[in-house]
Amino acid sequence: MNQPDLPDTDWLDAKTAAAWLGVSRATLYAYVSRGWLHPREQGRHHRYAVKELVRLRARQQARSGRAAAARSLDWGQPVLQSALTLVQAGELYYRGRAVTLLAQQATLEDVARLLWQVPGEDWAQCRAPAALQGLDVWAALARCVGQFSLLPVSAMGLVRTVAQALLGQGDPGLALHHWCAEAWERPESAEAIRLALVLCADHELNPSSFTARCIAATGADLAAVLLGAMAALSGARHGGATREVATWWAQLPTETVARRVALQAAAGQASVGWGHPLYPQGDPRARLMLATLPMSDAGVQLVQEMQAAGAAPPSLDFGLVALARHWQWPQDAAFTLFALGRSVGWLAHALEQVAQGQPIRPRADYTGPLPDREPAPPGRRVRLLD
Repeated sequence: MNQPDLPDTDWLDAKTAAAWLGVSRATLYAYVSRGWLHPREQGRHHRYAVKELVRLRARQQARSGRAAAARSLDWGQPVLQSALTLVQAGELYYRGRAVTLLAQQATLEDVARLLWQVPGEDWAQCRAPAALQGLDVWAALARCVGQFSLLPVSAMGLVRTVAQALLGQGDPGLALHHWCAEAWERPESAEAIRLALVLCADHELNPSSFTARCIAATGADLAAVLLGAMAALSGARHGGATREVATWWAQLPTETVARRVALQAAAGQASVGWGHPLYPQGDPRARLMLATLPMSDAGVQLVQEMQAAGAAPPSLDFGLVALARHWQWPQDAAFTLFALGRSVGWLAHALEQVAQGQPIRPRADYTGPLPDREPAPPGRRVRLLD
């Protein structure tokens, strides 16, 4: 309902008051019963004070705004502007380019050039600091805080630092997918690794990328951005889901797929690694990874069984684990690929956030107990009694 102009008067009849609030007469009377409005009797009719109507309308708008803000944090409306990644009609795009096409030949370094907007950047001499070799990813990034500038060459140095820490091998100067294949002693799997890294590079405003933007907005450097984003990714409801999928898969021989799906459905639980709110018809990233496997592969067979049992299509997490099992990569390789690939996206979000120069400071909708008393007016002395 459109809100009509407020008449130039202090009191309105019920019909006009309801129309101005955009509610029915019945709702208007409900407001009275709740004590939100206090109409004045005038003959056989009631009149409503304009000042109360204005106050109630403001309250309605505030509640509507808070509800919209709350919904935006849970697969809701966009909360900030970005030119990096688009999810639309079941497809994923990096700066307007379809990931399904990029994944055919592009390397993670190519995607970094695209997302960071440095098309001619040559990282041939870029290496991870040898002094950090042997440190885990947390210690390595912590050592880097304050050491890297906000430049693409520094960003790639950090990506390679992440790779060195996750792979446990000094930087050989190879392209990232070849480095992983060499470290895992599976050179024949380099192409599968390249594909996975490209598909993991970015995915709009996911929790770890939002974390990266929040940290960048404070003025912290890129190493601090990666450290915080990595912590967010490690959660079981984000990149840590790859570990959940691996555990789930390992337990399957003890019970049939159909029984496992039925038990989880009865308990109101979603199968980890299956289904994605942004891809009701199936995650294109998982589809691309699984398409590289032979039909006889255990992962492909498991997808068929799960779908026959009523499960949603597989997600990225399952696709990564399926690749890891097929190629017999080391334990936690799926998370390593997720983290290494996504580090490019985190840095893209950080660089974009810095360029925008906009702070990120949402407000909380307080739901706790109200204060015991009103604060004293400025300048007024209050005597407190024990």
